[in-house]
Amino acid sequence: MRITYPHMGHLYIVIRALLTGLGLDVVLPPPTSRRTVELGVRHSPEFACFPFKLNMGNYLEAKEMGADTILMAGGVGPCRFGYYAQVQQQILSDLGIEMEMVVLEPPDVSFREVKDKIRYLIGDLSWWQMIKAVRFAWCKARAVDTIEEKLLHLRPRVTEPQKLESYFREALQEIDGADNRKKVQQVVRGFLIRAETMPQHSREPLRVGLVGEIFTVLEPFANYDIEKRLGLLGVEVTRSIWLSAWINEHLLGGLLRIRHECVHDKQLAAPYLNSVCGGAR
Repeated sequence: MRITYPHMGHLYIVIRALLTGLGLDVVLPPPTSRRTVELGVRHSPEFACFPFKLNMGNYLEAKEMGADTILMAGGVGPCRFGYYAQVQQQILSDLGIEMEMVVLEPPDVSFREVKDKIRYLIGDLSWWQMIKAVRFAWCKARAVDTIEEKLLHLRPRVTEPQKLESYFREALQEIDGADNRKKVQQVVRGFLIRAETMPQHSREPLRVGLVGEIFTVLEPFANYDIEKRLGLLGVEVTRSIWLSAWINEHLLGGLLRIRHECVHDKQLAAPYLNSVCGGAR
């Protein structure tokens, strides 16, 4: 089994840590590019949303690299995301491409189904080893969000934003390559020290809130790298959607309390948006 998964921002770091920790052979698709878009658009329904097409392009490029299994999240609710896997599997079959799709539905839908699929993936691996892999992946998810949040805050403030950007990219690579939690934490501390000691402007930047469908908010290619563009123009971008919050809500059932989740925002929005909504209907 050579397993792959679609890109969504820096999710690849977290999923790679999880799957390699489970002893699986991981095939990471190339970074999303114009070729990814061309492949996805060519083989997707015209009316399908852009994230769907990018996912298809990721799968097809991963297949060229030898992947034979796709790990995909499922979902329920008004967003079409919950149907991605079934439709994409049919498209791949129609193309004559043999790739197995393993769909992990949210635990609150069917915990037993999730458990059975995990057991199918990990084979004889003990549940304790699985827990260790999950904890390590979660550590990397929180690390990525921590340095990215600092990047968004400092990018419009420092006098050398490109140098800050290089520090961030270097930290991401080191987090991705770290093989234990201590190293991950060292990388985060090192980045924060270097970033916070950089010279800053005296002016206070304009602050802009970034809202939208989760994939297009988290995936720089899908949003034309809008956070970086605005940051380099001296604008601080704030957002309420974070990778670890998405994992906590959809895969861990909201079990963990993390500070990105803002009840106050939900209370303010309640009179205007008081029902569950999705990215597409």
